[in-house]
This record gives sequence, structure tokens and C-alpha cells, in this order.
Amino acid sequence: MNLKGTQENWSKEEIRQCVKEVCQTLEHYGYDPVRQLAGYVLTNDPIYITAKEEARVKMQNLDHFLLLEAILQQYVEGIDGMSRYDTKKFQVD
Repeated sequence: MNLKGTQENWSKEEIRQCVKEVCQTLEHYGYDPVRQLAGYVLTNDPIYITAKEEARVKMQNLDHFLLLEAILQQYVEGIDGMSRYDTKKFQVD
């Protein structure tokens, strides 16, 4: 994976690949990837991500807000019947 710096330079596929690699590294070393990523996203504290295999560096190269946006977009798109174009379901009157 190419460590490019901020996410503005990253494609969605590169972001997914980065998160996937970090999750695989966390799992390989006995961590729960969901809990570790949740801690990282909530606090922006890199200690939640292992330094092994450059996982911490990879995550720190992603813009924190845009990382959260990408994770939430994946989640929302996974909800039955939702698509990234169907924003009317989220509008408040």
C-alpha cells in the first residue's frame, strides 16, 4: 500500500485497503479490530492501533474526519435498502 499522506489524495478503494490491512494486523496480534478502531476514532489516540507492520503510521496518514466519514458511509450503505444516493431517509422536517 502506498502511504500518501492525507486522504484527499486517496481513492475510496485505497482507504478500504488501508483499513482492511490495519484490521488484519490488529487481529493477527490478538486485538479486536472493531474495539481498537472504535477507540481510535473516538479519541484520535494512536495508541489504540499497534505500531507493528506500520499499522499506526497507515492510520495516522488518513485524515481523522474523512476516515470516520468513510467508515460511516460503508455502514450506511450496508443497511438494507439504503444507498449513498438515498439521503431523503435521513432528512429531518
